[in-house]
Amino acid sequence: YAATGSINGLGNEANTITDASITVAQANTLAAQTTGVVTATISDGDMTTLAGITETTNNLAIAVTDSTISATALSALDAKTTGTLSVSATSTLTGSVAELTAALDAATITGVGAMKVSITGGSVSIADANTIAGKTSGAVTATITETDLASLVSLETGNSWITTVS
Repeated sequence: YAATGSINGLGNEANTITDASITVAQANTLAAQTTGVVTATISDGDMTTLAGITETTNNLAIAVTDSTISATALSALDAKTTGTLSVSATSTLTGSVAELTAALDAATITGVGAMKVSITGGSVSIADANTIAGKTSGAVTATITETDLASLVSLETGNSWITTVS
């Protein structure tokens, strides 16, 4: 809003939206009107729309609905809210070991520790695969660098490892 007449100093109020939820576009419009914190639940759940959140200081409750989620995009979205960010255990998180580690270690993302994980970007070591597997109760898929059976027996069980035994 714009201050008119002799009313000055407005625009830093915190706003709590009591509607059940608002869209990303509505949240952006409200956030642009104040330097205060906007508290709201976001109705959009797809990562493409959620990437359009323009500010990083608002308390937005967000539930991601995509079936496959990039770890980098999830971490970027997490940085855009001080509120609750949740993902479904039925979704698959994808990325490199470093990208996955950042997302899986984020204490502010609920549900991430139960997601299925796909390690991308080429082959990974048994140590890296086991580290990622230890961060989620969901199944992990990866191509393993080591090829000798003596090393491969140390892989975490219950996951989908792609390897060649030499």
